[in-house]
Amino acid sequence: MTEAATRAATRVAEPVTIRPYRPLDHRACWDLWAELIDTKRELYQDPTIGGTDPGAGFEEYLTRLDLAGIWVAEHRNDGVVGLIGLVLGARRAGQVEPVVVAERWHGRGIGRTLLQHVANEARHREMIALSISPDSRNIEAIRCLHAAGYDVLSSITLTLDLAPRGHSWQDGLDAHRSARSLTLAPASTFGFPAASEGFRSFGDDELAQRRPIRTLCGEQRPRRAPDCQILEAYTPYKGPGVQDLHV
Repeated sequence: MTEAATRAATRVAEPVTIRPYRPLDHRACWDLWAELIDTKRELYQDPTIGGTDPGAGFEEYLTRLDLAGIWVAEHRNDGVVGLIGLVLGARRAGQVEPVVVAERWHGRGIGRTLLQHVANEARHREMIALSISPDSRNIEAIRCLHAAGYDVLSSITLTLDLAPRGHSWQDGLDAHRSARSLTLAPASTFGFPAASEGFRSFGDDELAQRRPIRTLCGEQRPRRAPDCQILEAYTPYKGPGVQDLHV
């Protein structure tokens, strides 16, 4: 089989195949997108996420000018059961968005195989890095991504809550109570600045032994490594000017 054919259709485990998205997959991928939004609504206890139609965002996604490719996981009998997309980024980097597997197919390695497939596609396009932004409350997804090799912490998003009565944020430590101490190792990869030392992040002890999570710093660094900690899953961060962070 040629390299192009191998990339076009990757066999997972009978009878599931990874292949490029086709127009006939639209309904199934719409449903998968809706399932992804429903998961976000449940995680954040907010039924307004995604608007009135949780699958409508898929239409807008298909019109993105920076969309490099979409692939699906197809089951011989059940049809499309997984979806993954590759979005072009700056500096020869890419963004994985979205990645979703039908709930009834969780735990069968389909998500990891989709991630491996899109990584191969990115290498073929001579990209030097891939990033993905899971919801901070989705512990299952974070652990799956970490096991698939996404072990560099490259950004943190902070939010200012402007709602009059606030939102139903969870305390970060409580949200990630089951995760226990994973040291962030120094890293210098993909041509980005080297990672800072002295940070800690979430993790499972077994994962910590196999692969540490790393963090990349921006060009502007403090004069010394800050005495700070990323507590339980990289979102609850204690550092200069940050007293408390919720997810």
